[in-house]
Amino acid sequence: MMKKYAAILLTIAVTLCMTPTVSFSAWALTSGDYEYTRRYDNSAEITRYTGSAENVTIPQELNGHTVTKIGEGAFRGCAALTSVIMPDSVTEMGNEAFANCANLMTVDISDNMTAISGEAFSKSGLTEITIPASVTEIGYRAFYECAKLASVHIEKGVTSIGQYAFWNCTALTDITIPESVTSIGYNAFWGCTGLREVTIPNSVTEIGSYTFYGCTSLASVTLPDHMNEIVSGMFGQCSSLTSITIPNGVTRIDSYAFNGAGLQKLTIPDGVLDINERAFMDCADLTEITIPSSVTYIEYRAFDGCEQLMIYGYADSYADQYARDHDIPFTALHTQDKDSALTDDTTGIVVQGTEETLPDGAVLTAKQTASDESTVTYEITLTKNGQAVQPTGAVTVKIPLPEEMSGRAVTVYRIEADGSRTDMKAQVQNGYAVFTTDHFSEYLLETAAARFGDIDGDGKVSVTDALAILRMAVGLSAPTANADMDGINGVTVTDALTALRMAVGLA
Repeated sequence: MMKKYAAILLTIAVTLCMTPTVSFSAWALTSGDYEYTRRYDNSAEITRYTGSAENVTIPQELNGHTVTKIGEGAFRGCAALTSVIMPDSVTEMGNEAFANCANLMTVDISDNMTAISGEAFSKSGLTEITIPASVTEIGYRAFYECAKLASVHIEKGVTSIGQYAFWNCTALTDITIPESVTSIGYNAFWGCTGLREVTIPNSVTEIGSYTFYGCTSLASVTLPDHMNEIVSGMFGQCSSLTSITIPNGVTRIDSYAFNGAGLQKLTIPDGVLDINERAFMDCADLTEITIPSSVTYIEYRAFDGCEQLMIYGYADSYADQYARDHDIPFTALHTQDKDSALTDDTTGIVVQGTEETLPDGAVLTAKQTASDESTVTYEITLTKNGQAVQPTGAVTVKIPLPEEMSGRAVTVYRIEADGSRTDMKAQVQNGYAVFTTDHFSEYLLETAAARFGDIDGDGKVSVTDALAILRMAVGLSAPTANADMDGINGVTVTDALTALRMAVGLA
């Protein structure tokens, strides 16, 4: 049998050797200063510009083939190029199409272009750019380190601005983000030291970490009304940012969010639950911060380096205790703004607000209306004198997690009148699902199966989880089923190391 296979392979080899050689250059067609290939629809894709002109108008046709795509790296490194005009026949652009064109100052993008590809103009000499309405995506590092780019106008149509899209565009002073944009990627405007103001429209629902980190001239910011989190490093080292209004829906201020910013006075809205690691570290000019009673966690280094700080809050609140523990001056707010809390004794559900947000004399009633192995539904109502009422502002709701949900990621949905669900962006804290709302209705708690390594049930494996597993491994706490990462010999130090590798992205 082996001899038979060997004979077949020998026959194939001899046949290939006798076949006339086909030059791959036959596929690389030429027209003037352009090399191109024919695409599936018989249109042309420019694969390389070989000319040395300063001003280039890309032709609509090459040898009768309509130009529809500028290929990957087609103009990359064209040092003489200063301006480009694209025909409207072009709808696509490959990665790095105009990358490293150091003297390229202006580009007229086709009105039918669908996306600005990854690194399309990175490290080019562009001074301004208009993104037409046909474009839906600005790709990864599209304008990365365009040090001369001063003005960007994005027309309505773009839905996403990719990671590092305008990273280190130090000359950028003006950018228009239209209402069509729904996501802004990680580090999108990192190091844009000339950027003075920015308005993030209400259409944006996703913002990546370190978006405006190091934008040292940024002095004015408008955030979306529905925003629920100030993400990690979002305004870190924004030294000209002296004030900002945080939207009422925000529940979390993440690590390094305002690290080194120029903030002087700040009011954190009611509904915020967490102030995380070094969120305001080295805000040397921060003299006043008002912290509401909804805040139940402040990381111990959150205000490191804020030497002039005075915390304003409610007496006996978490903020009050934090200030005492860290020797930070504290001023109690007026008594008419004091906290109010209502508890339903049957379910243990707690609603926290103030005398302004919870009507005087109101009664909280909650009842479980449905449950199974992965969901539980509660109807929560507020009544006064027998009539249903609603809060007059944001309140914090804490729902005790049933035992079967322990160690699992939990999502809380509000069931609307039309049956639709609204994700309440709840967090798991000390055995409770915690979220803010300004309207009571039915609420559904839903869990996924416990993820291995996710000990605190927040939906991700973190360094905190790895430490928790290590404590189990050495007998300092009781082991849980999802801590046994490898399923061998129970919970061990090896499991803790595996979780740590996951937490730092090595596994």
